[in-house]
Amino acid sequence: MFRQHLILFILNVGIFFLSTVEAAIVTASATDDDATIMLEIEDTLIVGLNQQWGTVRITVVNTEIDFSLGDSIEVSVLDDDIISDDVVFNQTLIVTPGEVTAGLVDRLLPLIFTPPSDGATDFSLEIFAEATVLKDLCGIGCGSDNPQTTILEVTLVAAPVPVPAAVWLFGSAIGLIGWNRKFRRR
Repeated sequence: MFRQHLILFILNVGIFFLSTVEAAIVTASATDDDATIMLEIEDTLIVGLNQQWGTVRITVVNTEIDFSLGDSIEVSVLDDDIISDDVVFNQTLIVTPGEVTAGLVDRLLPLIFTPPSDGATDFSLEIFAEATVLKDLCGIGCGSDNPQTTILEVTLVAAPVPVPAAVWLFGSAIGLIGWNRKFRRR
């Protein structure tokens, strides 16, 4: 009897661990004049799950044109599509007085979003990050810093369906009842 319980327990634990998803972090970065953007994201995302999948760091140094209080930085993470790029994450940062004084913007943003689903179970996104630095003192016709990372291939998987412990216990009990009946008839 103990042997059957042990076998069922090992099978249940094995099935549980097979349903988990392991992910590694992939990175890309780019620099354009004074601005550097770095994207860190998990290489496997679960469709429909809204959580933090990585980070975006934007660093802008005040070298060409001084910062002013009206400056802003548009940070976006996009999915590279054939027709048009889909925005996955977008945030506008306003330069603070402390950043104007220091001549440096260095912010780490949590990359929180829900991976899209088009009904497929396994597919991928081609993710990249870009930033546009807009300085008020620059004036008309002045180019803005616009770093854009290389494309990172990210795999999307369907969410594993958790099987409640009660189902496993119920299945084990049914199996044990059947096994017990079989040996009582002998």
